[in-house]
Amino acid sequence: MTFDFVERAKGTEPFRNETQFASTAAELAGTAEEQVAGIRDRFADLDSVAHSLLSRPARPGLLWESFNAGVAAGLLGNATAARERLAVVLAEDLFSDWVREVQQTARDLFDVADDVAAV
Repeated sequence: MTFDFVERAKGTEPFRNETQFASTAAELAGTAEEQVAGIRDRFADLDSVAHSLLSRPARPGLLWESFNAGVAAGLLGNATAARERLAVVLAEDLFSDWVREVQQTARDLFDVADDVAAV
């Protein structure tokens, strides 16, 4: 199982020329390399993953963040947190078929959040 997690290492930098771009890319690669150990610690196990995902506020428009947090909470038996995050997914605008499919999955998970045998 995988969970998506997005976090910026650095703000955006406008392209000015190839030399500046190469320098910025090298700096960003170095920053990413330094952050790998911290990321591995933050996501060492399901408890850590759930804690990290649930520590972020639910934000409408970021469907996968709420979905992943809801699934992680459900897997740990935290039905209240699972339902809260899955409810955010269910409230998203239906702008495409894939959102409808994700919402159906979220609805199914919402309905079994209290069922420990379902996990």
